[in-house]
Amino acid sequence: MQIKVTFQPSTKDIGTIYQGLMALHEQQFPNLKEQSIACFLRDKTAQVVGGVCGSQLATSLYIQYLWVKPELRGVGQGMALLEQLEQAAKERGVTHLFVDTFAGQAVGFYQKLGFAETGRLRHFPVANSERVYLTKSLTS
Repeated sequence: MQIKVTFQPSTKDIGTIYQGLMALHEQQFPNLKEQSIACFLRDKTAQVVGGVCGSQLATSLYIQYLWVKPELRGVGQGMALLEQLEQAAKERGVTHLFVDTFAGQAVGFYQKLGFAETGRLRHFPVANSERVYLTKSLTS
């Protein structure tokens, strides 16, 4: 056996770890399948100027990325993207959304959309910063 650290892991090796972990999860959550989901905002030339994407596992959807081009922020585009994603997620049986962001970035934005803070990871990614975790129930 050999242990080696690498800062440029191959996609294949990461996939092996991921598949092994999913096989382990399958024991606890039978028929658990991960499904990617995304919603894009495009300009007149079909260029992506914003979007939100995530990963659905059973009835949960983890929002991995949400971005809107700086000049389009503050006019409702991010809200519209999340509303579209939320509607599609509900149609697929999602009951809860999860997201994380950094303190000082989009915490208030998510809270305005009904997300509640569930925790903070202090000193991440650097000292005196915080990663904030939020969730939203889609059941009334």
